[in-house]
Amino acid sequence: MNIKNKMVAPIWEIATILGLCLFVAGCDVVYRMLHKEGAQEKELLGEINPLERNSVVIEVQALLNIYGYAPGAIDGKIGLRTRNAIEQFQRDNNLEETRFVDQATWEKLTRFKESGFIVEPLPAQEDSSSPGGVGSSLVEQRGAGVKRSHRIIELNIKEVQLALQRAGFDPGPVDGRMGEKTKKAIMAFQKTYDLKIDGRIGYQTLSLLAEHSPSEPSP
Repeated sequence: MNIKNKMVAPIWEIATILGLCLFVAGCDVVYRMLHKEGAQEKELLGEINPLERNSVVIEVQALLNIYGYAPGAIDGKIGLRTRNAIEQFQRDNNLEETRFVDQATWEKLTRFKESGFIVEPLPAQEDSSSPGGVGSSLVEQRGAGVKRSHRIIELNIKEVQLALQRAGFDPGPVDGRMGEKTKKAIMAFQKTYDLKIDGRIGYQTLSLLAEHSPSEPSP
C-alpha cells in the first residue's frame, strides 16, 4: 500500500505541473515540448494561416527559388510544393529532414544575406535602367512566374561577378547584369569545382563563390 501511494504521488505532481503550464502559458508550452521544429517555425515565421499571405513565408519561398528549388507559387502560403522544396533543401544540406523551417534551416537559407549575395531589390525605375544597380531580378534568374510585387529579395549579380573575378574567372563588366560572359564564367567556375554545369547560381555554386567574398559569414 505504501509503495502504491509512493508511485501515485509523482504522477499527480506531474499532472499538476502540466496543468499549471497550460493555465499560465496555454497550449504553446506543450506544443514546444512535443514538436520542437514546428514550434521553431512558428517563432521564426509567425502564425501561418492557409488563407492569408505571410511575408516571411514569401521570403523563404523566394530564397528557395533563388537557390534552384521549386517552392511553387511565391504567394506567402506554405503548401505541399513549398514543404517538398524545404525537405529537398534540408536533404541537400545535411540537415534533419523535418519539412519545417526550423532554426538550423533558417540559418542555412539566410546565410548569404549578411555577405551581400542576397539583397532587397532596387526601386523599379533604378532596377531596370541603372547599369550600376544590383541587377538580375528573380524573373531573370529563374524564369517567369515571380511577380514583381513579390520580389522582396533577389540575387546580387554584381557581388557574384566580383566573386568570380576574385576566383580568377572573367565575368566581363561588373554591371549587375546576367550577360552571356557572366554565364560562361559561372559555367567555367562550376566545371573547375566539379559542380553541375548549368550557368545558374544554385546554393552549392553560391556556397563556393562565397568563399571568395571578404564578408562571407561562417556556415
